[in-house]
Amino acid sequence: TYNILRKMDGEILTNLYIPKNNTTTEIDLVFINKTGMYVIESKNYSGKIYGSKENKYWMQILDNNKRNRFYSPIIQNKTHIKYLNKVLPDLSKEDFYSIIVFSERCKLRNMDIQEENLKVIKRDKLKYTMNKILKSKNEIYTDSEVESIYNKLENYSNVDEVVKENHIKNINSNY
Repeated sequence: TYNILRKMDGEILTNLYIPKNNTTTEIDLVFINKTGMYVIESKNYSGKIYGSKENKYWMQILDNNKRNRFYSPIIQNKTHIKYLNKVLPDLSKEDFYSIIVFSERCKLRNMDIQEENLKVIKRDKLKYTMNKILKSKNEIYTDSEVESIYNKLENYSNVDEVVKENHIKNINSNY
């Protein structure tokens, strides 16, 4: 995902730990372009994936028929965007795009979620999807605004091990 996006015009940050109440929420990847903020949740899953916008949990079914339930990446990314917007209060909610990217190793079943600010795709469609979005949108940021947003978010990407460990502890305590 990173390698595809780095060839496009914009700035990329990975593994951002954004404050969320007394914890953090971890964002896999943020791509900042003159057309908006692209918040990317990357899922490296195999098997068949079932879910919808309305489902709180999605299902992964592996070849051996083993089933794994997981939290909806759509809801997960909504949370990411909510708290990212708190860190960047000057940005409009309409400036954010949620992109859920699954690996090519899975099959997305009964899923064609292609809305204005929400896409659920496989990684092999990322370049095409992003190019299509970027060409269809008007520029809303200048180069200096893109750089300013990047600079504000950079500190959330370069966190120490304590922040990462606390994040994992908080996730584990919820399960």
